Amino acid sequence: GKSPRVRTEEPSPEFYRRTVGPNFKPPYIEKRVIGRAATNPNVTIMFHIPPLWHDDLAPLYILGRAMSARTGKMYLDLVNSKMPHATSVSANASPAAYAGAFRVSASARETPAETTVVPLDTLEQELWMYIDDAKTTPVDPQVLQRVKNAVEAEYLQSLAGMGIAGTLARMETAYRWQFIEEQYKQR
Repeated sequence: GKSPRVRTEEPSPEFYRRTVGPNFKPPYIEKRVIGRAATNPNVTIMFHIPPLWHDDLAPLYILGRAMSARTGKMYLDLVNSKMPHATSVSANASPAAYAGAFRVSASARETPAETTVVPLDTLEQELWMYIDDAKTTPVDPQVLQRVKNAVEAEYLQSLAGMGIAGTLARMETAYRWQFIEEQYKQR
């Protein structure tokens, strides 16, 4: 028979509490990368997220779509307000076979004088505000319903014609092809 796939994952905080002791606190680790290029200044905050098949992934995916929505708070405040600080904002969960990333980004807008751009530390603080808000405030029900409708429509379109072959192949490579339906049942 076929040997089972072996998946290795970083041990959970529960594992460390069992082995190290009940006082174990997961460390907060921050890495900053600053790149300079002839392009719009941009801030991206990234977090590790669980692998493709994990139950938390569907809510994170939907949260990313809701935070990015043009009818959502982050877009309306930072891009489409009277004093916009950003030319674009986005949030998304990128699933992967072992561990993925959740990204929240914004591109800085030039000030009205068009000699400088909004400082990146200001933009970063504002992004943290929306990240903290997402932890405690439920997504606006209308925004959530629009996102769910869009995700379902995209999924159905991806299965039309030959699209299903690529979708099945990608899913089998990352996890197993049957997950193609399960991932949408979770949402």
